[in-house]
Parts: sequence; structure tokens; C-alpha cells
Amino acid sequence: MFALLWQSLRRQRQLTRRFDEMRKVYRAALPVLSSKQKWETVLFTVENQERRHA
Repeated sequence: MFALLWQSLRRQRQLTRRFDEMRKVYRAALPVLSSKQKWETVLFTVENQERRHA
């Protein structure tokens, strides 16, 4: 039980240390992740998969 607590605390500490770096990476990627082209590829892929299984 203490091992799980220790792992959790260690991971929280790692996240705290890397938070600024991860925030910058996420903000830089956000325009690509939320672009119309990206959504179209996701939605059309799901639509095509549904047609195959129907």
C-alpha cells in the first residue's frame, strides 16, 4: 500500500516539474489538433468504419 502511495507522489512530483514544458507543447500543438482538417480526418474515418461494419 505504501508502494502505491510512493509511486503516486513520485509521479505527481514529475508532473509538477514538467508542467511548464508540457503546457508549452500542448499550446503549440493545439492549432493542429483542433483544425478543421484534423476533425475531418477523424470524423470521416469513423464514418467509413461504421459503413464497413453495417
